[in-house]
Amino acid sequence: MSPFFPSHTHLSTFLLLAFLSAFLTSSPLQNSQARLLPIFTKLYTLPPTAHAQLPEKMQRVLDHEGTIRTLLVLNTALRPLAERETAMVDIAYIRSRHALLERAEFERCADVERRLARVGEMTERIVGMDHKRTAAAEQPERAGVGEAW
Repeated sequence: MSPFFPSHTHLSTFLLLAFLSAFLTSSPLQNSQARLLPIFTKLYTLPPTAHAQLPEKMQRVLDHEGTIRTLLVLNTALRPLAERETAMVDIAYIRSRHALLERAEFERCADVERRLARVGEMTERIVGMDHKRTAAAEQPERAGVGEAW
């Protein structure tokens, strides 16, 4: 695992930070902004300016969703599908609550908080399983008895 990408950091958060860094920097990376905008928009289903205006809980929901979606794209065969599906059901519910409730009411909603905590726990489990499975798949095969791995 890279020191630049610790296991407790979600991939989508890493991508968000990379995007914002490229977006806010006036350097040769300006061309990157144009390339990253559609990726961010597809991953988060809205542009970065809209993401920044959302309530904090909704931003966390979108971060979890982006992490799960990114892992699914990167390594489909290794996905813990039951956890992913359960998390996505809760994410859809939280999205629907966000659409129906006023901002303050959404932020105070105990059901949203409970489901968000569960989505966070499932996302951490999914990321952990992914890291373990990916690390196991990357281990070199043992060439013979007494040889180093």
